[in-house]
Order: sequence, then C-alpha cells, then structure tokens
Amino acid sequence: MLNFLFNNTSKYKNNFDDYPDGVAFIKDNGDIVYNNRRFHSVFSINDSYAPSGNINEILPNFTELLLHTVGNSQVTDVIKYTLNDDVAYLEYTASFDKKNTVFVVAFRDVTQSQKKKLELIDLYENHKKL
Repeated sequence: MLNFLFNNTSKYKNNFDDYPDGVAFIKDNGDIVYNNRRFHSVFSINDSYAPSGNINEILPNFTELLLHTVGNSQVTDVIKYTLNDDVAYLEYTASFDKKNTVFVVAFRDVTQSQKKKLELIDLYENHKKL
C-alpha cells in the first residue's frame, strides 16, 4: 500500500488527513517524508503540514527508539513529550516498511488517561502504605 502511495498523486496521501491520529512516514535517519494535518495538531506545529524536518527535533532520539524496538513487528507504546513546559503523553504505533525504508508511525494524545492512570497508581501505593 505504501508503495502505491509513494508512486501516485498526492491525492491519495491526503486521505490520511481524515485519520484521527497524527500519521508520519519517517526515514531511518529521522527525516519526515510525509505527515498529515493531525500530526501537526498533536505536536502543536503551526506551519503548513507539508513534510519537513526531522522527528528527532520534536522527539529527541525517537528514531533510535524505533530502530531498537520495531524490527519486523508492530510496536505500540506511550512516550512522554514536553513542549513549552507542558507535559503530554503520546501513544504511538509504529511499523517498518522495508520496501520504502520508512517507519509508519501513528501518534495519539493520551495525556488525560495517562495522568489519571498515574494518579490511580499513586493512590494505590499510598493505600498500600496505610
């Protein structure tokens, strides 16, 4: 499917704009070769949503993390993201497309649920102490 997207008009790529998660195609050096509008929303990027930059400028060492964890399978995990002293938690799902040598990554903001989870863990730990 990605091969089809890379070799056809941008009209097909724009279908990812309706996707509820931020989607990016990331080379193994971190260069972003495609991203959708939601990607810019998730990371509070205000410029046009044209692919540009390097994911490591947004998430330090992210490609290193992908290189060590993805391999031949799909990976889902939560990472902490800080922007202007605001802390957010992002769930990402990543897989590697060998034919096009890109990571396909979907990002979802899970800040509220992660903060609630951490509160519950803290309450549980305090209750155990009692």
